[in-house]
Amino acid sequence: MPKINVLPREVAELIAAGEVIERPASIVKELIENSIDAGATEITVEIQYGGVRYLRVTDNGCGISAEDAPTAFLRHATSKVQSASDLDRIGTLGFRGEALASIAAVAHVEMLTKTCGAEAGALVKISGSEVEEVSEAGCPDGTTIIVRDVFYNVPARLKFLKKDITESNAVASIVDKIALSHPEISVSFIRDGKQSYRTPGNGDLLGTIYTVLGRDFARAMLPVSYRSGEVSVSGFICRPMSARANRAMQHFFVNGRYTRTRTCGVALEEGYRGAMMVGKFPSCVLMLELPCEMVDVNVHPAKIEVRFVSEKTVFDAVYFAIKSTLMKDGQLGEGKAAGKKENVLNPFSNPEKSEQPSLLLNPKPSDTEHFSTMSAAEYKKAAAEEAPQEKGAKVQLREEWLPRKNRENMLDVEADPADFDDLPERVSRKDQQETLLRQQFHEKAEKTLPKNDPPKAYTSELPDADELPDDPSVLKFASPHPYQSGTSALKEPFEPKEEPVLIQMPATPQPVREKETPEEKEAPASFEVFGEIFSTYILCRIGEEFAFVDKHAAHERIRYNRLKSQGETLERQMLLSPVTVTLSREEHEFALEHKEALGRLGFEADDFGGSTVAVRSIPALMADASPRDLFLDALSGLMDRHTGVTAVDEILHRMACRSAVKGGDHNTRAELEELVKTIVEDENVRFCPHGRPVLLRFTKRELEKLFGRIQ
Repeated sequence: MPKINVLPREVAELIAAGEVIERPASIVKELIENSIDAGATEITVEIQYGGVRYLRVTDNGCGISAEDAPTAFLRHATSKVQSASDLDRIGTLGFRGEALASIAAVAHVEMLTKTCGAEAGALVKISGSEVEEVSEAGCPDGTTIIVRDVFYNVPARLKFLKKDITESNAVASIVDKIALSHPEISVSFIRDGKQSYRTPGNGDLLGTIYTVLGRDFARAMLPVSYRSGEVSVSGFICRPMSARANRAMQHFFVNGRYTRTRTCGVALEEGYRGAMMVGKFPSCVLMLELPCEMVDVNVHPAKIEVRFVSEKTVFDAVYFAIKSTLMKDGQLGEGKAAGKKENVLNPFSNPEKSEQPSLLLNPKPSDTEHFSTMSAAEYKKAAAEEAPQEKGAKVQLREEWLPRKNRENMLDVEADPADFDDLPERVSRKDQQETLLRQQFHEKAEKTLPKNDPPKAYTSELPDADELPDDPSVLKFASPHPYQSGTSALKEPFEPKEEPVLIQMPATPQPVREKETPEEKEAPASFEVFGEIFSTYILCRIGEEFAFVDKHAAHERIRYNRLKSQGETLERQMLLSPVTVTLSREEHEFALEHKEALGRLGFEADDFGGSTVAVRSIPALMADASPRDLFLDALSGLMDRHTGVTAVDEILHRMACRSAVKGGDHNTRAELEELVKTIVEDENVRFCPHGRPVLLRFTKRELEKLFGRIQ
């Protein structure tokens, strides 16, 4: 049995440090939280080489006295918790007393600190948990901690660190979240010698959002202010039209602490239910304030997760805060937003013309008026002024056009020749009887002939159907049977002396031609567009059928087919001026690492500083869509699964859906006719990429059955 040993102090500290310090970003988080607890109003974070070789955190807080400075690096040394009862109502960001000890165990650390009113500060140098120097030093009020060579003594952890740019983005993400959580503190972030940003520190949350997350993100925000019992919710949420393809921009803060909480996330998305497109996710920066005894923050080593005493209370507070904000802004039901009355949730409300995709490249000016809003008299007058449409021959109904259920209903219905000019005329009863008699006679004759080597043909002057004999053997061959045994016909070819009437048994099938010539190809069915209802469904006639067309599904399928036809690399359309897109730190890093994959999808994007990229080109077929939305959809698709054919198909689905005309959009009559024409000519446009039908057809007989005109 192995002997139980007590680990040396340095080994135990390295193991404990691994639970707290995962990467340089973890060090920055712990140091900034200590600065906030110290009452700092200004914090500066500087990193080089991803923070692995050098990082510095400076604050103007209360500082540490010279006699307590070395004690701060001991494990479980803290000024924030004194008894077990304090753990029930933790109001500070740090409380375990493990951060400085863990950092000192895996890196070279220097600390300069000075309290207000002290004549001199203190300098402490420590490496691998071993104190190297403690002395007086001149320094400003507050604390400065410099960390070098992270994991220098733990090579097993060092080799798992990622590239410098990845580690830098991880640090930047932590700084962003802490800056948002405390807008009253001015946070400055310096990355590789260049200042990324500096928040104002005046308590203005929207100004901090503008500085950290960008102008476009801040302009799409709605203010939230709500209180339910002991829980208050404040901050900002995005407008439904500015929703994103992922949850990367959802920020929740509980009592000033950034947390990942599923309760708040579900409540947020439930509050947007019915106000946002399926597959989109809202963005937010929400602050929750509640009594400390109602939340437990001591459930995760990194203190990133929390537990609530009453999950329902927190859920209801967030949910109703979102609902009330959207209703106040007119996003749910009717209300006034931006100085005008508008129902944003109405799918049939007309968006601005500049944001609407066009179904035609060059629509005619005469078609700019939306004909579906005309009265009946105005429509008849306009229709009379138009050139009459040429009418060709009626087109025979094609069974494959009908839905499967309708096909089964139609197969047992006898066609009415009065409805279809191209159906054959009815056969008379006498002709039917004569054909039946001849068929029965031929079958009987075949049975009486020799079975071993039956004849290929026989001759006879057949009488009328009424005079056919009962016994087929009375029929005489024009010459001896060529295959009867005992005849010389086996050796000589059969040559009849007179021209017989040949009856083939069985009939030889006609060869099927593999491909029909262009002249023989069936002409596309004629069509006529009557209008549209609900600004979503086109009413039209295709051939001899009445049809409903979902214009969004049809346009989406057409664009998807055209994108697929371009092969592996889509054609690009360069933009006159680049469009800047603000991303999360993770999205920004991914976009820069996968520029080649984005290029194959038609996007050219360059780093624009911070977490922003400049989009310089988009797919040529999507030139009328929003470059920002297209790029975000493509980037989100690549991040979900950036390899394989299915990933490309999913991205093309998103791009086609994003750029297609939407239900409720205004379209001219010429655009609707062009869309129906494409559907008629291209049989591949029958279902959208997501599987929904593009059109529904009804025959005249089906409509008459619906109205009870026929049974």
